[in-house]
Amino acid sequence: MLSWNYGGALLFDGMWQSVRQFGFKDWVPKISQYLDAYTKDPTCRGYKLARNIPMPFDGAVGDQTGLFPISYLQRALYNEDFDGQDMAIANLTANRYILQYPHRLADGTFSRTLTGDWPGEKSSATGSIVWGDDQTMGTVLVARMAPLFKNKQYAAEVTRQQIGFAQRLIDPVDGLGYHGYNNADKHETCCKWGRANGWGMLGHAEAMESMEKFPEGYPDEEKNSRVKAIFQQHAAAFKASQGEDGRWHQLMNDTKSFLETSTTAMAITALIRGVRGEVLNKTEYAPVIERAWKGLVSTVLSNGTVTQVCCGTGIQPNAEAYYTRPTSFTCSGPGGAGAVLYAAVDLAKGY
Repeated sequence: MLSWNYGGALLFDGMWQSVRQFGFKDWVPKISQYLDAYTKDPTCRGYKLARNIPMPFDGAVGDQTGLFPISYLQRALYNEDFDGQDMAIANLTANRYILQYPHRLADGTFSRTLTGDWPGEKSSATGSIVWGDDQTMGTVLVARMAPLFKNKQYAAEVTRQQIGFAQRLIDPVDGLGYHGYNNADKHETCCKWGRANGWGMLGHAEAMESMEKFPEGYPDEEKNSRVKAIFQQHAAAFKASQGEDGRWHQLMNDTKSFLETSTTAMAITALIRGVRGEVLNKTEYAPVIERAWKGLVSTVLSNGTVTQVCCGTGIQPNAEAYYTRPTSFTCSGPGGAGAVLYAAVDLAKGY
């Protein structure tokens, strides 16, 4: 469950945030047990990052290498250790595996190589697929480190990705995001997957928080306004598509698809942060957040198990393929549980 991947990254990050917000200090040794194990296992990315052993770039910027080191950044900050191995892992990941990530479109937007995850699609252009999740998986680390180290390169990467992904994925008609975009022949995927939209909302919120903490690092007012508008447009689309019980659907604009937990939890987190940062209007969004929280709570069993989280999903050829994606905890739990922790922490912080 606590694996080195994007789901584990979300869960560990949620745990660190819970340690700070709720005082769960007994979680720290357990988290550290895993983080230490990853740096001692020669087969793990943590081992290679800790020793600066070069690795080939992944086909996606954040699924594996780019996102997980937020856990080490969190531990470094918790221990107030800016010179140790944890911070070195975060720095190396940001400087080499994010800033130097090679699969990009002409304007620098992160892309993926086409490996068969998009059924029926063929592309001769290497790295031509824009995938909604990557706008956040590839930027959370640098968004948080930009104000910490007053690093304008990190800030520029955050802005570049916010604008680049919105240009390709956001439908100007309803404001929702497609799961992906094939830049080789310029077309969107069939569907607007919930969690891809949830990742997008988290990315907007992280970007705005980074700007707020490090305004001198984001000097282009026109681009800053565009990033803010992207967040506001996407939030309005979430508001318009919210389900009756407060949750959002597996496909954002398709009420025939099931109500999905991780999308809902990510939306709660992003909307709260948007209100707190005065990017979103509290009067308008507080009722949305309150309904969403009630819906989210209904998915958590009495033993703490988080249910109804879509399993990790490649881009699918039609809506029916999204309808039937599994939701078993063993398949989808870590990322879903992490998103729920995010939502609980942000709700406790208030807005």
